[in-house]
Amino acid sequence: MSRNAWRDTSRTERFFIFDAKAGIPFFFFLAHIAWWTFAIAVVSFVVFGVLERLGISLKVALRLLRSWIAGPIRYAVAWWHKPQKRL
Repeated sequence: MSRNAWRDTSRTERFFIFDAKAGIPFFFFLAHIAWWTFAIAVVSFVVFGVLERLGISLKVALRLLRSWIAGPIRYAVAWWHKPQKRL
């Protein structure tokens, strides 16, 4: 047995040459064969291929999307805890 048994645990899961997470819509396509499920499977393969080409994982892409939606302003105090301005 190798001394470095945990060495490969951080690698992404693969289904042949594709990311294993991209295979989930493919299995849905096999369970329900229709044009729209085929389109979803192809789009997921393309998206995961682009993400892999950019060198980011799905988790990182979702975090980037969340930070883009949240915007550049980060409040230290929630808006409902801020003192109200008096008129």
